[in-house]
Amino acid sequence: MGAEKCGWDVTARPRPGIDDAVKPDRHIEVKGRSKGQTTITVSRNEIIYVLNQADKFILAVVIVDGNTFEEPFYIKNSFQTEPEFGIAGVNYDLGKLLLKAVPPEQTL
Repeated sequence: MGAEKCGWDVTARPRPGIDDAVKPDRHIEVKGRSKGQTTITVSRNEIIYVLNQADKFILAVVIVDGNTFEEPFYIKNSFQTEPEFGIAGVNYDLGKLLLKAVPPEQTL
């Protein structure tokens, strides 16, 4: 989705539920970090999108260690306030952000 400049990396379309109700698309922003890193940077535009589309947006963090990786950590409602004007991005404490992670089934 990056080439389309839409503000997220992946559009996920959940399967209909038992009652055949169509669930809304999920917009997933994927951030990869090398194992041992302690911060992660999120752009101002990504934060604003989270605030405007909180029900749809999921931040997925993948910890990479050489050729291996840990399963994605899914974080919903990850941000509470818009960065001030002129701020391009915000560094977050990775450990604290990962404390908000939920299993994939809780992102629906």
